[in-house]
Amino acid sequence: MQKSAFKTLIFIALKHYKKLIFTFSLVILENLAFMLYPIFGGFAINKILAGEAKIAIIYIFVIFGIWFLGAIRRKIDTYAFSKIYANLAVNIISNERSTNTSVSQTSARVALSREFINFFEYSFIFYLFFEPLQCFPSIMRRSIISSFINMFLNIYRR
Repeated sequence: MQKSAFKTLIFIALKHYKKLIFTFSLVILENLAFMLYPIFGGFAINKILAGEAKIAIIYIFVIFGIWFLGAIRRKIDTYAFSKIYANLAVNIISNERSTNTSVSQTSARVALSREFINFFEYSFIFYLFFEPLQCFPSIMRRSIISSFINMFLNIYRR
C-alpha cells in the first residue's frame, strides 16, 4: 500500500512533535528577537544623544544575546533534523530489507525521506507563519485607502 506525501508528513510530525515544536519555537523566538533589534538600536541612539553612553552599552549585550540565540537555534535545528532523518532512514532501510526491495528503490525512498525532513526544516515554518502574512500588506493598503476615503468624505460632508 502506497502512502501519500501528506500522510508521510503527518506521520513524521506526530512521531517527532516534541522536537519540531521545540525547534519551531526557537525559530519564532529568534524572529521576535530580530524584530526587537531596531527598537533597542533606537534606545541606544537616544541614550548616546542624551550623553548616557554607558547605558547604551547594554545594546551591545542585547545584540550578542540575539546572535547567541541564533547560533544556538541553528545548532539545535541541525541536531534535531539530522536525528529525525537518521531515525527515518534507518526505519526505511530496515523495512525495505525485510521485503527484499532493490537497492535503487531503497536509496530513492531514503532520498525522498530527506526531502520530507527538508520540508520541515526549511519550508514548514515559512508556510505556517510567514506566508499568511504576505496578504497583510494588501489588507493594510486597502484599510489605509479606505480610511483616507472616509476621512475625505467626512470633510466633504461637513
